[in-house]
Amino acid sequence: APAEPKGARPPPPAPPAEDEDSWGEAPIATPNPPPPPPRRGAAYWMARSPVADQIFITDVTVNLQTVTIRECRTEKGFFRAREHRPLDIT
Repeated sequence: APAEPKGARPPPPAPPAEDEDSWGEAPIATPNPPPPPPRRGAAYWMARSPVADQIFITDVTVNLQTVTIRECRTEKGFFRAREHRPLDIT
């Protein structure tokens, strides 16, 4: 292939083709990517839950949809502590 002459510049990029359904509409803004997950040290991943032997995890997949079911024989140490809020019953 012949060498390009000195000072040659590539052609400017072509404008994107307009979709006939989007005439006169503002372009759709792309959402920002989610933040990266927090970095955790080795101690976090090596800590063993006191109820680890009582937890059952089941994945069920139907029609390309997977649901994960987590069960435990005890709620103490398995569930997060909940706030005690008054019920809004009138």
